[in-house]
Amino acid sequence: MSVLCLCSYYQLLVHRVKDWSDTISDWKNFGPDFYITAQIPAATVNPSKVFVVGDGESYNGYHNKKLLNGQKYMIHARGLSTMTKVYSGFST
Repeated sequence: MSVLCLCSYYQLLVHRVKDWSDTISDWKNFGPDFYITAQIPAATVNPSKVFVVGDGESYNGYHNKKLLNGQKYMIHARGLSTMTKVYSGFST
């Protein structure tokens, strides 16, 4: 079975970590070491184009902060939908 995600936006999230075993325990209260660095409309995503995390630019209201040399970061991506109608089943 496959799942179809009709995403309206993609968000890139940056998590500054002390070591690679750091995890996120609360996805609602990230703290100062975790932030959204960009929100990109799904319609503009081009798989052949490179997105540079930490370029200092702003993307749809989010500042893509420059990254610090020598610091470790985990990058996360998530899809968001603006759909408000829920379908309970499919008919043919």
